[in-house]
Amino acid sequence: MEKNRSAKIIAIVALLAAVAGLSIGFAAYSNTLTIKSEASYKGNPNDFNVDFSSSTSSMNTDDIVASVAGGDATHAVTASDAVIDNSGNPIVKNIKVEFTAPGQSATYSFASANVGKLNAYLKSVTFNNVANETASKICTPAEGTSAALVSSACEKISLSVKVNNNNYTGSQTGITGNLLAIDAFEPVEVTVKFDEGSYFVDGDFTVAFGDVELLYSSQD
Repeated sequence: MEKNRSAKIIAIVALLAAVAGLSIGFAAYSNTLTIKSEASYKGNPNDFNVDFSSSTSSMNTDDIVASVAGGDATHAVTASDAVIDNSGNPIVKNIKVEFTAPGQSATYSFASANVGKLNAYLKSVTFNNVANETASKICTPAEGTSAALVSSACEKISLSVKVNNNNYTGSQTGITGNLLAIDAFEPVEVTVKFDEGSYFVDGDFTVAFGDVELLYSSQD
């Protein structure tokens, strides 16, 4: 009996030892490795680029020849060729018209060209004042010319800008929906007009217009 009891005790101890060994086998060290990532995009202002073109179908910077109307053999209307300069902020310059009678006009036709990598939207058209003046149009009579007649005629001389079939005779902001897609062209017309019905003037006078600015944005 004593021998059997001893054997049982040994068996129980062996079993406990085996369980303890099994528990130790399942215990393990651990170490968590974490990978954190991010990315960013740096925009390039040069990706947005709207220039002027003398053509409405391809990029071209030839001089712009005006279309004149209302002249005759004794009262001609003449217009200088306009020049495109895209070397900095795009400019169309040298728009000069010489009227000799009411009812005459000159129209310069060219285009805004999206040569960038982003869509462009026309957001505003601004008729600025003449430099150092408080009006967008200033008429100045030459010596000996009637100031009263010049004042009357000045009211009949106008500058208008048409962009994509929308005509502007004064500043407008908040324009929406005027998309100029990448590689697309939209027509621009600048018309200088001396309305029919004005009085003739007894001498020379000059008309100065303020710059007109077209603002394009990458967002509508």
